[in-house]
Amino acid sequence: MPAPYADDNDGHDEEPPDTARVHQGEGSFACGRISCFMILGIPSVVTLFSVLFGAIIAGIEDTSFENGFWVAATILTTSSSPLGDNTTLPATDGGKFFSIICGTWAMGLFGIFVVLMSAPAMDSVYALLRLR
Repeated sequence: MPAPYADDNDGHDEEPPDTARVHQGEGSFACGRISCFMILGIPSVVTLFSVLFGAIIAGIEDTSFENGFWVAATILTTSSSPLGDNTTLPATDGGKFFSIICGTWAMGLFGIFVVLMSAPAMDSVYALLRLR
């Protein structure tokens, strides 16, 4: 008889859950969710915040919204060269400061994306290794 897993003080012992069993198709479902998030979610969030931050940069730099959008998209995607045609990087101190804020925010957003993408994929690995 296996050792009891937990004693809930009412005399009934519980067996440990079978965490090593991976359900059929569970891994492919997690991969599908991750792929969907990577293909649709990340570009949508980056575009949304490029619009928001681009409008702010355009106001600070006194330039067109289009230029502000492409500057923000360049910063958020950490591209080494401007993404849009005729995009000029911020020239004023306020624009440069806000660009630093955007870049810092982008690093935090990237960290959140990494956590969101890796957690579902690791569940089946943890189950196979009996770590959960």
